[in-house]
Amino acid sequence: MTQAIHIFRKDVRRMWPQIALVMLAIGYFISLAFKTYPVVLTPLSGTSLIEPLIGATVWFLIAGVVHEESLPGDNEFWLTRPYSRESLLAAKVMMAVFVVAVPLFVADGVMLWAVKLPVAENFGGLVLRQLITSAWLILPPFAIASVTGSLTQDLMAWLVGIAIVAAAYFPEPSAALRVAYEKYAIPVAVVMLLIAVWRQYGHRSTWPNRALIAAAVLLPAFPFPQGASFAMERVLATQDPAAANVALAANVTSAQEPEELGFATSQMHCVPIAFAVVGAQPGWRIEPLAEKSVFRAGDKHWSSGWRRVTGWSLIAAQKGSVNACADSSGVKALAGSAPVSAHVELALAVIADNAVTSFPVQLQPFDVPSVGRCQFKTFGWHESYGLQCESAVWYPAPGNVVSTTEDVWMSPILKFDYPWVPLNLLPGLSPVYGWTTLEFDAQIRAALANGGRVEFRTEKRIALLEREVAVGDVRFLVAQ
Repeated sequence: MTQAIHIFRKDVRRMWPQIALVMLAIGYFISLAFKTYPVVLTPLSGTSLIEPLIGATVWFLIAGVVHEESLPGDNEFWLTRPYSRESLLAAKVMMAVFVVAVPLFVADGVMLWAVKLPVAENFGGLVLRQLITSAWLILPPFAIASVTGSLTQDLMAWLVGIAIVAAAYFPEPSAALRVAYEKYAIPVAVVMLLIAVWRQYGHRSTWPNRALIAAAVLLPAFPFPQGASFAMERVLATQDPAAANVALAANVTSAQEPEELGFATSQMHCVPIAFAVVGAQPGWRIEPLAEKSVFRAGDKHWSSGWRRVTGWSLIAAQKGSVNACADSSGVKALAGSAPVSAHVELALAVIADNAVTSFPVQLQPFDVPSVGRCQFKTFGWHESYGLQCESAVWYPAPGNVVSTTEDVWMSPILKFDYPWVPLNLLPGLSPVYGWTTLEFDAQIRAALANGGRVEFRTEKRIALLEREVAVGDVRFLVAQ
């Protein structure tokens, strides 16, 4: 440990300009918490410029510290000292902890205090946030620097990695649903990076470790088995046993002319399939997560693959419909075959409301369980009213805010939908999630004048299911 402290102190003396840059960036980030409206401490807005700046300064610092005793090659001076490799690794970890992780932990606490959110109650969550932040902010530059011999090599590796991330990790909503798969692939990739760092400091097997790091970077981009994401997601639901009885009963109707939907790349031929929800309990809602259209004709079949869907939900026992769609290639593949049956496989979330929490519409702030601290405020020169809410450390529970005044209005409780972060913790560097509703100015004024109330109707996911609806004899889908 004495040798590790010696190396750490030497690194601090040599890297003080980079350390100062990191401290300045974190200090500016903290100062944002003391600004007035609009709320700037949100993962989705306001910090979009400062967070990459902090990331760049941390990368520059970590790369420089690791390259102080470069690991690739056999002619490095530190080999003749000799430095214990365990002490060398411990010194670099000390730099990452005391110069990056600890200041960010302090920043989290100061930012919560600045916006008057509880710090002590969220202490455990703040610690967990630093562990998760280290996995994406500190570990990747540490691993890449351990297998590169210079800042130039390190930069080239980062440019390649950023290109892969931009091209492969963020699909459009209409692309194959991959977010659930990535939620499991990314922790595996983190473990692979840890193994690569440990092996490099233990054995300096540079090329095998480079291959391991490359595999870790590429892992979340690999294709995943169709439907696997939904199978894995099931463990995240409460799984009410009654949910197993939920089914979709198709209403078979006579064949209709296909609906032609124009797209940029192909012409879609769709079959509407009407259905009813069977076996759902009162108060349940059914929301689709993804769908897959499949057409079968004898020994021929065509599938669209899983697609993410949004925009509709069903109250229990309500009737609905879904479109089974094939593009031109699907129609061509089934040409000359009859009869053709249309199937739609759906990944469904069964959702129920928690107990409703009601508050008077007032200008004083109020705390909403599982949501955060909210307050009706006026904004702008024309004094428009809006409901401003802030949550600390964890995302607010999903659901809706509903006015009970004569002019009823409803607004969603905002929630980021990309589920990479475990335990529902906020991603990014901000420990505060804030949002403001401004669409209902007149109704809020009326509620303030007439003593109205506002209800927070949070919800819970009680099951995740895969169900299928189908109709037969859709001959018109084949080529005309």
